[in-house]
Amino acid sequence: MTVPFRAEELRQRFAASIEQGRMGHSYLLTGDRAESLENLALGLAGQVLDAAPQEHPDFHSVRPESKSRHITVEQIRELERELYLRPYSAPLKVAVIFDAERMCLGSASAANAFLKTLEEPPAHTLI
Repeated sequence: MTVPFRAEELRQRFAASIEQGRMGHSYLLTGDRAESLENLALGLAGQVLDAAPQEHPDFHSVRPESKSRHITVEQIRELERELYLRPYSAPLKVAVIFDAERMCLGSASAANAFLKTLEEPPAHTLI
């Protein structure tokens, strides 16, 4: 079952979770408009980092690449290496995987490589 929230309501709930110290280790954002989802994900990351995420050393992202527009196992392994390091200046490292379903294309080796990290994320990590 999915629970639909408007973006502003989600931001408020997210802020309350941060304030109460009750963050989950990962969140899945779904919807029809990719641009809106990207803006929402970056906004939520900014709330956690208290700064623009794209310029923050504790922010990491993965996007589909190559002609086939899939997320490679190499991209996931690099992300995992970054996540296992301690945060540089924020209380958490924040990772956003844009178009995460693109890990499942082909042999799904990227999704398989990421599964353990998703199940047991490193300390001080938000995905």
